[in-house]
Amino acid sequence: MNRSTRINESNQKSQGYDLSKLGFGYSRYQKCITFLDKAALSKHNEKYPKGSKKYLHEDLTPCPFEGNLLKAKIYLLLTNPGVSENSTQLTHNLSVKGWGIANLSLKSKSTWYRPRFSRLLDDPDDESEWMRISNKIAMIQAIPWASKNDPGIELPSSNLMIDTVSELAKIRNNAIFIVMRRKKFWMHELQKIDSSRVIVSRNPRCTYITEGNFGPVWKKIKQLLINSELNHV
Repeated sequence: MNRSTRINESNQKSQGYDLSKLGFGYSRYQKCITFLDKAALSKHNEKYPKGSKKYLHEDLTPCPFEGNLLKAKIYLLLTNPGVSENSTQLTHNLSVKGWGIANLSLKSKSTWYRPRFSRLLDDPDDESEWMRISNKIAMIQAIPWASKNDPGIELPSSNLMIDTVSELAKIRNNAIFIVMRRKKFWMHELQKIDSSRVIVSRNPRCTYITEGNFGPVWKKIKQLLINSELNHV
């Protein structure tokens, strides 16, 4: 273990978590985040009570990421999960066997996901394509709690999410990171890795993954998905 690794682990423990013990497990992240954010979440919601567009829905439980972090080839970096009148703990924690991002499956009641990912598919009517894409892409949130609008804050768990991206950059050395929102937040860490592995959306207000939103690097995104399917990685 080198000196920088020891320092990083020491910093993590001083902030109340140990990334090595979480193992990229969803339920372990949820428990850790609930503990880390308890006081800050309560303070924020006192300022922005239920009914406010910045209210963070503790009742829905945290959703730090979607997809298989250890198999994804593309990581979409976002702000926080959205919420609607139909949101429940089930919709925010949906799990479907064989699917990475479960909300891309037909078992999801959400209408948010498929329109934003459909341009990545050659045949949007082919369910096997949707399943493949769901396992090649993961979504990571800067703030794991859902709200209608960007809450405009960072929470203690935001450090955990940054450290998660940093670790993934090391162990998934052929993957790319796409900054969809919160550019300043994510780029503070991503500037440390090879710039060829970092893509920034042209329009942070747009979460559609389309050629228009990425320009020349669109082909790179598509090619990475094709190559990962051919190589079964």
